[in-house]
Amino acid sequence: MENSDLFDRLVSIVINHPNQRTEAFKAWGTTSFNTPKQHAWFMERAGEIQFNHPQWDMIEFLDFIDDAVNKESLRKWMNDCSATTKKGDTVSQLLMAIHNAEHGAPKRPWIFRGEQARFLADLPPPTAVVGGLLHRGHVTVLSAPPYSGKSWFSINLATAIASQSTEKAAPWPGAVLEAPATPTVYISPDFPVSELARRCRILDQQRSDLVQADSYWENMTLVGDAGGVIMPRERYCLDADGTDRIIEEVIPEGASLLVLDTLSASLPLDVTENDNAGMARVMGNVQKIASQRDIAVLLIHHTAKPTAGKAGSEVWSSVRGAGAISGSASSNALIEQLPDDAFPNVRRLRTVSNVSSALPTTYFEVRPAYLTTDEILYFRPIPDPTLEKEEDEGDDPFPHPRR
Repeated sequence: MENSDLFDRLVSIVINHPNQRTEAFKAWGTTSFNTPKQHAWFMERAGEIQFNHPQWDMIEFLDFIDDAVNKESLRKWMNDCSATTKKGDTVSQLLMAIHNAEHGAPKRPWIFRGEQARFLADLPPPTAVVGGLLHRGHVTVLSAPPYSGKSWFSINLATAIASQSTEKAAPWPGAVLEAPATPTVYISPDFPVSELARRCRILDQQRSDLVQADSYWENMTLVGDAGGVIMPRERYCLDADGTDRIIEEVIPEGASLLVLDTLSASLPLDVTENDNAGMARVMGNVQKIASQRDIAVLLIHHTAKPTAGKAGSEVWSSVRGAGAISGSASSNALIEQLPDDAFPNVRRLRTVSNVSSALPTTYFEVRPAYLTTDEILYFRPIPDPTLEKEEDEGDDPFPHPRR
């Protein structure tokens, strides 16, 4: 086999299919290693190699094909790829595998010493899904009081990301989608997904300037109760078994966002929100999902108490329950109602993050008066309504879509 052919196949399996399991790896090897000796060796080893851990497994794989693939060419291609694609975490894993293969892999791949530790500084940063809010491989906790629009906000995000519109979609004007037209998953243990689907249709009527109606269904996965079908709660709860089922059964290849609505409804029966040790295990399982599937996870949760007037540094402390919930997340976001009764249809979004610069504080109108409805419909940015409107302010920077 020509080196270029083998190289192209390596690129295809590792980059385009980072979460493939043994079956796909075996199928690829069957066509790649076609001499009897190579094929026998490969089929034996394929049963042991698990592609969920490419940083470790690729060491043995690269050692085997050392004579067929030029590692320096591969390294150069991967560096170029990390700068031009949205698969940075997969790129990082393969670069680390090549580095370890050349410098001697540690017996435990999660321990980095000396040159291996220094090499970490050259890996690409986390890949954003929504700039300042969601990142592949990381967890964001979104908390809010009851009836403030958490689910409306989340389904708006999920459908905008999943949209296959010919023009780049956005959940609201000014939002930056870094992973457009990618699959999203919404797991709703305590709220019918049929209602979520209905909300998608309602949203389509309000954001026609941003997201084309019905442009997202091919990339959407809804998991929950609907039409007499009842999902067993323990199936996808956040214990060890439920976590593995989410990874193996629910998340499609290439997905960029998983929404869990709500965290409390996803807990194992033996864990409560105030159990810090139990919640630390749960959050570890959530991080496992994010890391293994290279996906941004959005956890929907409730606030501990009214949050009016809190400073931005206290966004994380508004999360209800054990400190392990907000402390284990890479980013925390808070949707809050304004304390002034003069603005009942306005929500404020504040975020804090240790992954990147957080979203700026944003005010949203959720029930425009001209729609004459009590239902929360859509988050559309507006200027801070608490500031006095200056004379000759000019046009509204966030106009409503034409009706």
